[in-house]
Order: sequence, then C-alpha cells, then structure tokens
Amino acid sequence: MSQAAVDPVTGRWVSALWNLAAGQGKTDGVMADLEQLAHEFEVPAVRAYFLGGTVSAGDRKTKLQPLLDTFLPLTQNFIGLCLERDRMGVMPMAYEAFRRRRMQEEGILEGHVETPRSLEAGDVEALEQSLGGRLGKKVRLAQTTNPDLVGGVRVTVGDKMIDASIAGRMDGLRRRLLEVRLPSPASAD
Repeated sequence: MSQAAVDPVTGRWVSALWNLAAGQGKTDGVMADLEQLAHEFEVPAVRAYFLGGTVSAGDRKTKLQPLLDTFLPLTQNFIGLCLERDRMGVMPMAYEAFRRRRMQEEGILEGHVETPRSLEAGDVEALEQSLGGRLGKKVRLAQTTNPDLVGGVRVTVGDKMIDASIAGRMDGLRRRLLEVRLPSPASAD
C-alpha cells in the first residue's frame, strides 16, 4: 500500500476511467493494465522521458505503442487521451488512484501496523478482524517493524491511531504525570 498522495487531477481522470470500467465490467483488466504502467514509470529513465517536456506526444505514443498493444481498449483510450491532452502526469499515479477507488467501492479501509518484530500472518489477520469489527468495515493492514517500540503495536487506520506500544504507553503515562497537580505544602498539614 502506497502512502503517496494522489493529486486532484489524477483523481478526477481515474474516477472517470473507473466509472467506464465498472460500467463495462472491466475493472480487473484496467487495474492490471494500470499496474503494469505504474511499474514502467518506476524506472527513472522512463519517468524522465515521458514526464520531461522535451518529447512530443507523437514520439511518446510511438514509444508506448508496444505496451499499449497489450492493454484493453479502454486503457488504451485512457492513455491516448492523457497523451492528447498533455496529461502525462496522470499516468504514474493512475494505478494507485484506481486501487484506492476499488478499496473504497469494496468498503475496505487501509491501515498500517508498526511492531517491534514481524507479526505472523494470522496475527495480522486477527488484528484486521478486531479493528474491522470496531470500525464496522473491512480493514487491510500493511506491516512494518520499528524496534524503538520495544513491545506492543501502533496501528493507524484512516485518521485514527491506536498506540498500544510500550513506548506509547510510557509517553502517555509521562504526559499524565506532568499534568497532575501536586498538593501545595500548606495543604499537606
């Protein structure tokens, strides 16, 4: 799961593509095409060639044609329109925007779990089930390790964070102790 932001222009273009693909029952195929396109744009030389302002739309299309020939006509039309309207910046993040739209349509929230050591797949699934029950949605968690947590977990889903790590609990305890008003010496008698 990517945490990169999808710009509003890409969001609008991909939303239109989603609506067409969903109407034709082609969301899986278009998503596979966009994923392949995203992998191509991960190569720095490819990004520079297509996103630099020095190459004409015709040359870009010629260079893309072998890849386009493997795509569904709907995806081909989308990329052709991006080229025609000089919206090349839409293409690198189109897959991520499309993937997020699919998650939204399926009622799935994405989240992130940090732990001091890797969790077993079953533990992650149990955590997803537990959070899903609390939030009333399906939850999918990506996992990273952070040895600074010492123990416990820190989970972020949407705009909610649950810090059940030892480091988080110690920080919460420290804050509460700093907020406690100590009795004045006069009232101690």
